[in-house]
Amino acid sequence: MTRQRSVVLEELRKVKSHPTADELHAIVRRRLPRISLGTVYRNLEYLLAAGSISRLESSGSMRFDGDVSSHQHVRCVFCGRIADIAPVSIPGPGDDSVDSFAFIVGARVVFDGVCRQCAVREPQNRLQGGGMADTQDIWRCQTVNCGYMYDPDRGDRRHKIPAGTKFEDLPDDWRCPVCGAGKKAFRRLSDEQ
Repeated sequence: MTRQRSVVLEELRKVKSHPTADELHAIVRRRLPRISLGTVYRNLEYLLAAGSISRLESSGSMRFDGDVSSHQHVRCVFCGRIADIAPVSIPGPGDDSVDSFAFIVGARVVFDGVCRQCAVREPQNRLQGGGMADTQDIWRCQTVNCGYMYDPDRGDRRHKIPAGTKFEDLPDDWRCPVCGAGKKAFRRLSDEQ
């Protein structure tokens, strides 16, 4: 294994933040200041093909995980942060207990949650459903693995949308703060239930 590939793998295995290639590049440059982003991408592709790392497609971006053990992920519905969680009991590779399937070859499970940083910013009763806007007013991004919920009671700090702004009143060019999807990718939460 080349020194560059070894450093890319070591640094990815040290972090639990599931970085993008750009974020990992910034980390690796602390040890290898002259490494290019292209070299990081090529080494990530090689490590993926070798089964040494895994790739997560989340919130519209590719993220990488140096932990290839059996585990799932939880994604914050407010900011998109990803964390590892211990495996839960679900059918897995080799399981033949599903009707009309010979066996399962793999699974990707991503849970929705609220990270500690977002929980600190939100009153507890809102997080438990007591103070959030009516589900008629909350819209969820339908992009694969995103699930960001626009709550008019919160607004969107990232895009300077003040609290109290209804989804319908957002600018036409407004984008999901987690994955970048346009308004057409959103569905009213009440329509999902």
